Amino acid sequence: MGMGYGANFADVIEEEELKKFGKCGELVDKFYNFFEGKDIDLRSACYALTYGDADEADMEEKEFIELQKIANAIDKEFDKNTGLNVAPDYHDANDDGDRYDEVDGLYWTVSGIWEKTPAGKKIGEKVQRKFFVTFG
Repeated sequence: MGMGYGANFADVIEEEELKKFGKCGELVDKFYNFFEGKDIDLRSACYALTYGDADEADMEEKEFIELQKIANAIDKEFDKNTGLNVAPDYHDANDDGDRYDEVDGLYWTVSGIWEKTPAGKKIGEKVQRKFFVTFG
């Protein structure tokens, strides 16, 4: 199987905006403080959270559970204030992407923000979002 570009997208909230919702600011700080004095890579830790597997970050299960609790607390506080979900994610534009990528490093992705219109609901799954990349 060959290698090639794959399209991705994320609905991103800037960290400074995220911090404005309830106690999200102190919880985001707690998220970063978790890494102090630990030999845990932020990129790998975000992958571990995404896939629910401590092995993705070469972390002890106990540490992973602690980080999960912090990420879940941020999500819960954001949900309480907005009705939406938020989670940390990571993209390395240098290693995995392109110079035109709009995210690089840690970003906060929001889910549940888009809803189909009544007209869109009528046709259900007949319309699908498709992704593509172009060169140039």
